[in-house]
Amino acid sequence: QGNHQRKYSKRNNGGWDIVFCRCVLKDRFNDTSSIKGLYNEVVKTIKKIGDNIDELENEVCSLDKEAIKKSQNCLKYLTRCKSELEKIMK
Repeated sequence: QGNHQRKYSKRNNGGWDIVFCRCVLKDRFNDTSSIKGLYNEVVKTIKKIGDNIDELENEVCSLDKEAIKKSQNCLKYLTRCKSELEKIMK
């Protein structure tokens, strides 16, 4: 149960980042430059993780399978964040 709570907490914290961007940066302060900066960092990180996954997949090491899986989960999450930030910037 503790592990499930940690995963839930991590997902919730990520969700709060998007809520913060929407409610505070966009709605309250209309700080589009900060949102765009966060968006650009997310895009850079997606690229880095994608490159990392490619490198790990090219290596033939069974220990890398766990690292690949974690990286792919992170990539999915960041891709969703990117999509939400795009909506906020409109």
